[in-house]
Amino acid sequence: MIQAVRFVKSATGDKDFPPLCSILGTPLREIAVVGRSNVGKSSLLNMLFGTKGVVKTSSQPGKTRLLNFFAFEERMFFVDFPGWGYAKVGKEDRASFLEMVKKYFEAKRDVALVLFLFDSRRDPTTEDLQIWAWFKQEKIPVALVLTKIDKFGVTKRLTEIKRIKKAFEADESDIFPFSTLEGIGKEQVWKRIENGLGR
Repeated sequence: MIQAVRFVKSATGDKDFPPLCSILGTPLREIAVVGRSNVGKSSLLNMLFGTKGVVKTSSQPGKTRLLNFFAFEERMFFVDFPGWGYAKVGKEDRASFLEMVKKYFEAKRDVALVLFLFDSRRDPTTEDLQIWAWFKQEKIPVALVLTKIDKFGVTKRLTEIKRIKKAFEADESDIFPFSTLEGIGKEQVWKRIENGLGR
């Protein structure tokens, strides 16, 4: 019986990346999950997987230091990236994280979609905007997932979504409000993933 979700491995560089195939030998594409530290990547993955605790969450920002690969229904890989921007992470560690990310996208993995998570309560930094612009420039399919949208009332949510859309110069179709607490956005994000996979 195929597991719904299977932790494959953690990796630091291209030599550690798993083969792009399932345990059945069928080819798999990848969904990369990126964003600042403490933006909710682990919580989003657990919600998408319909599991509790498969992807470890932590109250300590910046704890994820590796690329973590998960196989979902042996149909696709999800790749959980280290977060960026945590103040207590030294410059040397931050540089190594960025190098790891760069190596991943240079390794010609079959990336179907990048889920770019952004805390809807924040203003984007120069770093956030540069990374988003790089994905667009490189024509890498990317969706802007606005986490913690439940922190606003319904009317205020629309205002905040419009503000963030303008800051990122994003298209309407790029934006996905999301909340693990209220279950907002799960269906829409899954639909975007399936479209990215060409299904």
